[in-house]
Amino acid sequence: MRAPEGAGLKARIAEFAWVVKNQVRPLGCRRLGLPCQLMGTGMAFPWAVIRDAPLASGHIVEDLRLGLDLAVAGKAPVFCPEAMVTSVFPTHAEGIAEQRTRWERGHVGIIVREAPRALWQALVRGRPALAAMALDVCVPPLALFVLLLVGQAVVDVALWAAGGSALPLVLALVAIAMVVAATKLAWLGFGRRIVSLAELLGAPLYIVAKLPLYARFLRRGKREWVRARRDHGHD
Repeated sequence: MRAPEGAGLKARIAEFAWVVKNQVRPLGCRRLGLPCQLMGTGMAFPWAVIRDAPLASGHIVEDLRLGLDLAVAGKAPVFCPEAMVTSVFPTHAEGIAEQRTRWERGHVGIIVREAPRALWQALVRGRPALAAMALDVCVPPLALFVLLLVGQAVVDVALWAAGGSALPLVLALVAIAMVVAATKLAWLGFGRRIVSLAELLGAPLYIVAKLPLYARFLRRGKREWVRARRDHGHD
């Protein structure tokens, strides 16, 4: 997914986050000999696999769920970096909000309802590759992940100030430092054409801007797939 021509910083940071999720992480999994998530487009299936797959589920992130279901069935997806399908983020504010809410609400739902089942199957059957895939699914969207870590650090500061152990705070700070370091490495390898380092330092503002989106998670929302309004197609 690419930002439209002349897009502002928010859209370009979203493009960088997309590159991390759909290129950097699956490429790392490939080099480790591990499966990857399905990404919605650019997918190819042997007929013997897809004919019995649970398709048309209507799930708002059905590609993510299908990839996990296939992995549980012993048919995990693998990343093919030579294949690429590009698309442009919606330009309408309504389309952007709808699309991001759908993606992130669906991903969180998969983490809560589907990933634990896959992880249990991996442990019971002794399948490290499935366990790695389930754990990868459990990584929340980056902005939400950072907000959760920062929130945990704030709670740990309060507990430490009240006389508790400093260990939880140390662990939270180490986790934040690891996310920052991983983001910097991803930018060095893949993100410099998208955003400058100075612009990347504005990412916290992008994260804060997504707080209303996460607040909407607490309210009942759409659970079916709805195409976001856009002006551009696929290449």
